[in-house]
Amino acid sequence: MYIPIRLIEQHEIGVNLIIPKTLVFGPRQCGKTTGIKYVVSKIEDDLYTVFVHNKQIKEYKYANIKNVHLAEKIKTLDIDTVATKIFVDDIDLCEQHIPMSFQRIYSATCSKLDFHYISKLVEQKNFPFERICIVSHEII
Repeated sequence: MYIPIRLIEQHEIGVNLIIPKTLVFGPRQCGKTTGIKYVVSKIEDDLYTVFVHNKQIKEYKYANIKNVHLAEKIKTLDIDTVATKIFVDDIDLCEQHIPMSFQRIYSATCSKLDFHYISKLVEQKNFPFERICIVSHEII
């Protein structure tokens, strides 16, 4: 199985998250959350859900944005009626509640990229992402 990897700029995060089954990788504070907020502001219908890993991120970073849930709630939500597009704010921290084999993820972000772990998922053929975008981020 072949998964294309491409380098993107910070301002391209939101555009790439609109593409289904995309994993955006970038270091902390590079704009991944801002990218998700941009995407949900552009979606005309209400059929999306954003999963975040803690209450602080939900209440502060996603204040006044509807359809944002804690990842631990995925087991109690009827996903089919709540969303057709599911965005995950940081799959590294949410994956204990949302397995990476969960096929309904539209796109997600992560802060660390473990190629050994990814290759194992690819071998098992349950990797839900068809492309990986790595954010070009200058370290000062």
